[in-house]
Amino acid sequence: MNILFKILVVMEVVILFGLPSLMLIGIIISEKFWLALFTHGEWYKLAYVLCAISGVVGVISILLKIIFPKNTIESALVVWLYLLLGVIAILIPAYGMWSKFDIYNWAHVLLFIAPLLGVLHLIYLGRSYLFQLTTNERL
Repeated sequence: MNILFKILVVMEVVILFGLPSLMLIGIIISEKFWLALFTHGEWYKLAYVLCAISGVVGVISILLKIIFPKNTIESALVVWLYLLLGVIAILIPAYGMWSKFDIYNWAHVLLFIAPLLGVLHLIYLGRSYLFQLTTNERL
């Protein structure tokens, strides 16, 4: 795998996951999030943020495995779990937003559709690692 391909994959991840990642950082450092969490008892918001963080870890894990294929990062099953939680974290606000509004604009594409397509593409690029589950592998 040449260096140009690795640079293009990193650029793809930055472009597709940049805006949602910045929004996640904004949610985490926002004062309203922590006030709602501790004063109003809205603990489901913490579960959503933890799902989103695990999705970020899954994307970083599969990206590192694509860039450095000889390094062992984590078990493929753990990466699948992280990616699944990340997809759930993308779909929850997408469903809420699309059920309220009937318009589809560029914000929907940047926030929801682009990361889902990015996850699918990363799964395709890392298919030799993610689909290697054999009977001898320890789960």
